[in-house]
Amino acid sequence: MVSANRRLEPPVRLRQQIYNAHLASVKTMSSGLITRFAIVEVINSLRGPGKAELRHATFMEKVREHPGIAQQNFLSGYLDPNGQQRPCYYLPKREAELMVNC
Repeated sequence: MVSANRRLEPPVRLRQQIYNAHLASVKTMSSGLITRFAIVEVINSLRGPGKAELRHATFMEKVREHPGIAQQNFLSGYLDPNGQQRPCYYLPKREAELMVNC
């Protein structure tokens, strides 16, 4: 018997459907790409209570290490508020789904 205060994880297929529905609600750029900022926001919105938020630096590492993503094809950059160039990934929907579901 499962205790009342322990939350059951939904089946994997249902969890993926939930992730994909959240990801579909994210506005994409005119090119159809999704920024790492939007993806991290989706991931953090889906995390359960008590789970730490995903940091952008950690997300960048996860993209670099993911075997299903040719990360060099999606690496770009942006200027931060201090005028410094920072790396950023702009992922198509398929790769964004891989990151949300991993």
